[in-house]
Amino acid sequence: MMKKIKTTCVYCGTGCQVYLKVQDGKVVATKPVRDGFNPGHGKLCIKGWNMHEFINSPERLTDPMIRKNGSFEKVSWDEAIEYIVDNFKKIISENPSNNRVLACLSSAKCTNEENYVMQKFARAVLYTNNVDHCARLCHASTVAGLGSAFGSGAMTNSIDEIADADVLYITGSNTNEQHPLIGTQILEALEKGAKFNRFHYLGVDCRICTSLWNNHRSSGFCKSNCYS
Repeated sequence: MMKKIKTTCVYCGTGCQVYLKVQDGKVVATKPVRDGFNPGHGKLCIKGWNMHEFINSPERLTDPMIRKNGSFEKVSWDEAIEYIVDNFKKIISENPSNNRVLACLSSAKCTNEENYVMQKFARAVLYTNNVDHCARLCHASTVAGLGSAFGSGAMTNSIDEIADADVLYITGSNTNEQHPLIGTQILEALEKGAKFNRFHYLGVDCRICTSLWNNHRSSGFCKSNCYS
């Protein structure tokens, strides 16, 4: 019997809602959620339509492994969890006044709720504030810049408002490839007469509908934004 499980697409920050189709305990397909709140408005990009494929990839680890005698061996989940707990307790007891010996690294493939649980675990259980994220390297500068300019290091508008913008200025993003459904919002704005200014050194499809195209050398990226 086929059943469906509602979840969030993991490929970008748009947050599109999807149904994973499960048959005989195996995820076999992905379908968009077409009712209720959905940032994707019932649509999915090519990545979203195929997000179930990596679940069944033969390259995935499906069992916990512990290094024994110089090599990794498969173990049960109970043994793996017990091993982790024992070592966490040992490290914390050996360093009672040093909360910098442990750290947690989160993932962009997790939902906001999962990342919240992870940081809560780090602070409440491991007693550490050392929480990092795989996207920090590329987003640290934008968070700082937005915080300084607008008071918050996050979006100052909703995704849906993009379609109603009069002018769009995009820099450092290949939107159609990286966030395809946000790209559709841009195209909708263009159909309404919005002006689209792009500043990027990568050749992208969006330039065919760009009002102002600035194709610069990579070394000029920071300079241009400082003087814009």
